[in-house]
Amino acid sequence: MQEIKQYVGMDVHKEYVYGVIMDKEGSILFERKFNTEPHETDMFMLNVMKDSSIVAIEACSCWQYMYDYLSDAGYKVVLAHPLGVKALKKLRHHTDPDDANLLADLLRTNMLPMSYAAPWDIRVKRQITRHNHALTEIQNEIMNTMPCF
Repeated sequence: MQEIKQYVGMDVHKEYVYGVIMDKEGSILFERKFNTEPHETDMFMLNVMKDSSIVAIEACSCWQYMYDYLSDAGYKVVLAHPLGVKALKKLRHHTDPDDANLLADLLRTNMLPMSYAAPWDIRVKRQITRHNHALTEIQNEIMNTMPCF
């Protein structure tokens, strides 16, 4: 296995991503905010050595697209557990650069709290189940508010 030389932390949002690339000593090599579009992601990832890097993404509401996109492109991607990362945050008002930097640093020091990334087919089944549950909740709410005749 290739030695890891770059650690990438990505704070992923719906419309944009803040990425930080860090070397094994902890120095920031490159950082940038970019849109979640494939071209913008590819332009950021040109700064990452594919074979000797690892990317950390926090498991948030929109992690799946970036995780799948980077994994399919051949990058090694790990998922950070949000509650574990939150417990390690020292800043009261954290910013996107702080979050991305923290992910890269925790990854570099082997202290990143990991989360399980289920395979794509399992994630789809989970989404269907969640959607079905949400529709049932709406149906129950409507039924409970209907007047009795």
